[in-house]
Amino acid sequence: MSGTLLSQGAIEVGNIITNNGAIPTLSIGLFVNNHTPAWTDSNGSFTECTATGYGRQPMPNAYWTIVAGGTPPATATAVPALFTFTAGLGQSLYGWFLYDESTGLILAAEQFTAAYAIPSGGGSYVVVPQLNILPS
Repeated sequence: MSGTLLSQGAIEVGNIITNNGAIPTLSIGLFVNNHTPAWTDSNGSFTECTATGYGRQPMPNAYWTIVAGGTPPATATAVPALFTFTAGLGQSLYGWFLYDESTGLILAAEQFTAAYAIPSGGGSYVVVPQLNILPS
């Protein structure tokens, strides 16, 4: 699977391409509401994890690789992001989101195939962010 670009993320990407926006400081976070990301989503569509020990993980430009060709036409894949929890607080993880620390906007998100219940004693979870770049 791969993430869905949100309209607010597409606007930011357009601004970067046309030199009307700064290169974002990206991070990846986890959401805990059972939600399928959609083009029309905004930050309010996602409830960020609050489990003890959780924190967004940096996702700088250097962490991403874009492979062109094939189906889809291009895929952007980032290095794995490791999240560690010291307590679960009864939360389940439903997906990840790509966050711009500079603007405070969620740019893209993906729902996991299955929810992951954080163990009450803590644990860890690895996410490999991937975005398909499709023609219009």
